[in-house]
Amino acid sequence: MVVKGGNKEELQDWLKDLNEQDSCWHGQLQGEPQAFLAALGAMDAQLISLHRSRVSLEEFFIRQLRERGITFSQ
Repeated sequence: MVVKGGNKEELQDWLKDLNEQDSCWHGQLQGEPQAFLAALGAMDAQLISLHRSRVSLEEFFIRQLRERGITFSQ
């Protein structure tokens, strides 16, 4: 996501790996997209661009295990 405006503290609740470049905030959305878009107005922020990322098969598999409470050791 690329967002213009808002403040770092509020955006950190929604975007991980948040950093600022060229007067815009860049980060990866964590949470529901519709809820985030609704929250942007309250933050006085504007969505500039959205890029969908693909999760690797390994990341998907690990997420599925964690959601089911299955732990593993490395």
